[in-house]
Amino acid sequence: MSDDGSLSELAIEADDTSDLPKIINKRRSSIFQRRSITHHAEDDVADTCGNETEIVNEKSQPQQELEDEDNFDLNAYIMCLKNEREEWRKTLSERKSQRRRLTKQELNIGKECELDLTILDDFERSFLSSRPNYHQISKNVNNLVPLAVKIATLNNHINHLNENLKIVMEEKIIESTKQINELDKM
Repeated sequence: MSDDGSLSELAIEADDTSDLPKIINKRRSSIFQRRSITHHAEDDVADTCGNETEIVNEKSQPQQELEDEDNFDLNAYIMCLKNEREEWRKTLSERKSQRRRLTKQELNIGKECELDLTILDDFERSFLSSRPNYHQISKNVNNLVPLAVKIATLNNHINHLNENLKIVMEEKIIESTKQINELDKM
């Protein structure tokens, strides 16, 4: 830098010492391999002594990326995904079978466990024996619902038939009164 401090020299020095990474405008696929988006200058350049720099990596970044894409084995990746899918299916079937087994165990344990009334006092036994049978009540209520639906539909059908019968009977009464009036006029 000169002593006069001209702006053009400062701008040139600022451009030379810029540590900003180079931006490579290339479309990348993140499905198959993970790659960094920006290019790091530190990877390609190493300090040898003081101000001198030497390029360590001989291949340029685009050439390396092309080789990486060529080295990627799509068939192996697909097989890996298929294997992972099969592992998940096996895990799912194992969990389903374990759930079925546990529900069966729970039902069997529930059937085996019954209340021992010999431990209780007479008052407690009489209290428990006088309680309503809620299980039977719930069964009866569940049986009543379809029966109530049938009764309601039959009731609607009977009301409809009664209306039709009433209309037919009124028509017959009117017709018979007309016939009687005609016989009287004769």
